[in-house]
Amino acid sequence: MTVVVMRFMKALHSVPLLAALVASSPTTIHPNNLATRQNTISWKSCTQNSEYECATFSTPLDYFNPSVGNAELAMIRYKARNQPRIGSLLVNPGGPGLSGFAFIESLGQSISESVGGYYDIIGWDPRGINNTIPRIDCFTSNDDNQTWVAKLDAIDIKTGRTFTAGDADHLRGQTDNIDATLSAYFEACSAVEGEKLKYVGTAATVRDMVAMVDAMDGIGSPVNYWGYSYGTIIGSYLVNMFPERVGRVVLDGNVGPFTWSSQPPHLRPRNYLVDSEKAFDGFCKACAEAGPRCVLARGRDATQIKDYILSLMDDIQREYIHGFYYSTADFRFDLFCGMYFPMFWNVLAQEIFKRAEEIRVFSATGHNPESRRQNGLTPLKRRLRKRIAMGSAINPVHFLSQLAINKAKGDGEDDDILPMNEHAYHAITCGDAIDTSNITTRVMLDEIISVTENVSSLYGPALSSEAGNYCHRWGVRAAERFTGPWNATLANRILVTGNTADPITPLSNSKWVADQFGDKATLLIQNAYGHTSYSMPSACTLHAIERYLISGELPSQNTTCETDTRLFDSPTGEAFVPDNVWDPPKATPVQAGSRISNSATYWKPSTSSFVLNGIFCIALSILSS
Repeated sequence: MTVVVMRFMKALHSVPLLAALVASSPTTIHPNNLATRQNTISWKSCTQNSEYECATFSTPLDYFNPSVGNAELAMIRYKARNQPRIGSLLVNPGGPGLSGFAFIESLGQSISESVGGYYDIIGWDPRGINNTIPRIDCFTSNDDNQTWVAKLDAIDIKTGRTFTAGDADHLRGQTDNIDATLSAYFEACSAVEGEKLKYVGTAATVRDMVAMVDAMDGIGSPVNYWGYSYGTIIGSYLVNMFPERVGRVVLDGNVGPFTWSSQPPHLRPRNYLVDSEKAFDGFCKACAEAGPRCVLARGRDATQIKDYILSLMDDIQREYIHGFYYSTADFRFDLFCGMYFPMFWNVLAQEIFKRAEEIRVFSATGHNPESRRQNGLTPLKRRLRKRIAMGSAINPVHFLSQLAINKAKGDGEDDDILPMNEHAYHAITCGDAIDTSNITTRVMLDEIISVTENVSSLYGPALSSEAGNYCHRWGVRAAERFTGPWNATLANRILVTGNTADPITPLSNSKWVADQFGDKATLLIQNAYGHTSYSMPSACTLHAIERYLISGELPSQNTTCETDTRLFDSPTGEAFVPDNVWDPPKATPVQAGSRISNSATYWKPSTSSFVLNGIFCIALSILSS
């Protein structure tokens, strides 16, 4: 997700939010083979913001076959403000499919402040995304895009609180239609994008990063990187493909790289949802403890609040059949989305309460359509809800940036967001995956049923649209795929973080990633709900990351940081984070790489306060309005 929240929230008020076919075998990795590429970067002041510099950087589409042509990467830089300059810090907000350019354009100054101003903060649009060429749009007109949005939306699983045998049979009965839709979707996209789909994989993105650092900091310089969610996949590829180039690397909210690269992608939700219901139980518990500060409490304990919410799902299912605008699929996605950001659980509680009131009025008026919201949910808005709900699919800060652009253009709908995220999301996700052309759609649907029955009855149906479920009918894999090994000997130690109750990237993933490197990786655990460490501010975690990036100091192995966030704290339910959390970092800058010792330097964390990603409430209100 994102970084240092209150700093970012301040930035949000002062900085404009700007825009955002046959499977191939994996290519053997040759780390030093960078082919012919641009050796310098010509930075110019960005027209939209003079504090930032922009550039276009050329790299080979295929590092092993330069004759294929070039990629043109859109880059942005917020220069270091203090000396000594440590180097460049590349930042990726997640996805795949997010504009790292827009992310840094909006928040680069805040990220710079969080690391003492000692780095050039670098954002870029990875291949397939936004202003970079190749860009994956799949459709040449908005009408075509809307048509496919509606078709893909039809794959939603709408069921009450209990997923019954009848629901399973109904889903299996749609096998032929879903299979035809997925096949036709790929065919339509590949007809427009053609060979470009082969050149947007993560392995090529990592080679681009190394080439960028060579051009910015000098050939062979250490690569410093901060990645969230899917950004940790980029990070895992980076440190294992180029272990000798590892500088300071932070991987927060880890997607399992082995799961991503080497297992059938339709199995991913089985891993993603391991801790998801821990977060939901935490929401119910926090609401009950808040009493009147949580609109759903009303004397209920945590068990009763949970039952109230699940019973509402049955009510929605019943009224949807009679024409209610909002389905249980929408409700599950909103619940799933809400688990990402405990800082805004008061907003989630209010939204749940609103749905209950709408259902009551709709039912009491004899299913009168005039009683429902007149705007309803278009298929596109419904898909945007899904992209928020998929932690490996969208960063809410970036989402709001994209949304702001379209609103500024006066668009009635959010037409430009989906191509920038959804189609690149599928192309990169499936391009990185193993060949699953032998998997049938029936097998994929049976896996959704199994995950619902055995892993998460609440959220299993919500991940029916996860991109991995499309890959068996996505007929292209990346020209270069990396599948490990994942235990390279690193030039410098890295920092891996994870939450105890992350709804989409379970703590076990972060532990696995760190364990592969032995004493070359330090695992920092945050005892908190939400997606990535920044979802519930903790000074202990924030200061650990800042100290590491500035001076190379690491916390003790397996340090557990408590959160300083008080949920539902105010009379109206807002969370509270102490002011001292935003104290500037206190660390002496030291450059990474061969210029520092590889011996471990540890510090003992203190307990204070910290960060948050504050966009969920805004994005949710926009999509609900």
